[in-house]
Amino acid sequence: MITLKNEIREEAVIAILEYRKTEAYQIVDIVSYLASEVTYLEQEII
Repeated sequence: MITLKNEIREEAVIAILEYRKTEAYQIVDIVSYLASEVTYLEQEII
């Protein structure tokens, strides 16, 4: 029973880490999009 609980905990931790990773990738996507928008706006101003 204890090993089953440990396995469930490990699976939960892995799932949380995977979720956080995809969340981080989304944030990186947003930041890179904003950076490209800023670059575009800088070119428009100059």
